[in-house]
Amino acid sequence: MSDLKDNILASGGIPASPEPESVRQPNVFAIEHLAQWDRGESVWTIEMGGLGPGYEQALQILAVEIVRDELNNPLPQKEYGKWGDATVERIDQRDPVTGKYACGGFSGAQVGAAKQIAYRLLRDGQEWLKAAPDGRKIQVSRFFPAAPKPVNVARSEQIQVADRGKAKTKEGAK
Repeated sequence: MSDLKDNILASGGIPASPEPESVRQPNVFAIEHLAQWDRGESVWTIEMGGLGPGYEQALQILAVEIVRDELNNPLPQKEYGKWGDATVERIDQRDPVTGKYACGGFSGAQVGAAKQIAYRLLRDGQEWLKAAPDGRKIQVSRFFPAAPKPVNVARSEQIQVADRGKAKTKEGAK
C-alpha cells in the first residue's frame, strides 16, 4: 500500500474540517477542476488505485461526479457513511440487456478512494494536491476510456463563471 493510502487509513478517515460547515464555501479549486473536466481537459489528481488505468479511471470519474453532486452540500464530519452513495447509484447503472455497468461496477475500495479524493478536493483543493508525493500525481480526463456526460448541470452556473473568468484572462493576454 502506498504512503498516501497508509496516511489516509491511519488518519481514521476524515480529518477535522478547518472551519464550521455553516461558513464553508465551495472550494474554488474544486469548481475549476470540475469545469476543466467538463471541457474535456485533463486535470491533476492523485493516483489511488494502483491496479491499472481502467480501474484508476473509474474511481477518478466517480470522484469528479461526487464533487459535482456535493459541491454545495455540507461535508461529513466524522465518517463518510452514505455521503456520495447517490452519485455511485447515478453513474454506475447496470444495463438490463447486457448486464454491464456503465463504469464497470465499482468495488468498495474504488468507492472509498473516490470519496476520499472528492472530500479532499472539496475541503482542501489545490493544497491537497501540492502535499501529495510527486510519484502519486497523475493527469486524467473524462475521455479515457469514457465518462458519462454530465447530467446534473444545474450547478453549471459556478462552472460557467469559472469558464468566463478563464476566457477573460485569455482575451486580456492577446
